Amino acid sequence: MKGNDAGRLAVLALVATGASGFGFPPPEALICPAKTELRRVGTRGDLSHELHCARPDGTKHGPFRRSEPGHREEGAYANGLQVGTWRAWYENGKPYWRRHYVAGRLEGLEIEWDENGAIDSRGSYRADKREGVWLDTDISASGRGRYRNDVREGPWSFRSDGHRIAAGAYRDGEPEGPWVYYWPGLGVESRGSFRRGEKHGLWRYYEPETDDRRVWLRIEIECRLGEAHGKYVELSAAGRIVNEGAFTDGHGIIGGPGPTFDGASLSSYEDWARNHCKIEDNDYRTARPDH
Repeated sequence: MKGNDAGRLAVLALVATGASGFGFPPPEALICPAKTELRRVGTRGDLSHELHCARPDGTKHGPFRRSEPGHREEGAYANGLQVGTWRAWYENGKPYWRRHYVAGRLEGLEIEWDENGAIDSRGSYRADKREGVWLDTDISASGRGRYRNDVREGPWSFRSDGHRIAAGAYRDGEPEGPWVYYWPGLGVESRGSFRRGEKHGLWRYYEPETDDRRVWLRIEIECRLGEAHGKYVELSAAGRIVNEGAFTDGHGIIGGPGPTFDGASLSSYEDWARNHCKIEDNDYRTARPDH
């Protein structure tokens, strides 16, 4: 058997055993293919260190292991490209993530877990791009929906701590059409529509009554592509108008019985009012996580 063939077979054998964690013996050694050598970056006592096999020119070829604060990962390279199943674990030994590479590109199922073993995200890649049904988790919210060509497309819904907190649709990765946001465990927090990823048209905002788990309408504001444009009304819990006015391209005048924004100045109140047409953090426009 030629040396190059033996090297390829060694890498394929390591990839095939990826599901068992490669079984590296001993802990600080790797089984390197022919015509490669073990290389180290840092030492075991460092916060971050890695072991990998490489050819004399430095090209990674064979098994790979890296340890960083909080987790470690293992996988394999072939001719400098990630291949086969890669895995990572938390310091407590529980799995962190598992994904598969073909010639350096993500392909097939990827799963990520939290430190307690619950699934954080799950979905598939096609040629390094997210495709099909996914579960996404972004800090405090988990979303379910579809990706097409690596961007969200169609209906998505979001939950947090077991409560539904948002629902709407995407077009080419941006919110489009009607969306509804919820106070967790209560009722609607806001509702309106997006156009090209910006709030557009009439938006309504509600306040919760925690005693009886109901909500009441507090704000109605007209938006145009992310700017306050049109009427603005603030209501009391009893349904009476306490402030009203109009905006044009984000500029406007608030009138009525008087500002009720905790004694703030009129300019501060108008800033607070017009910001209801802006995108907020809780709009769940999360980007694709980096790997």
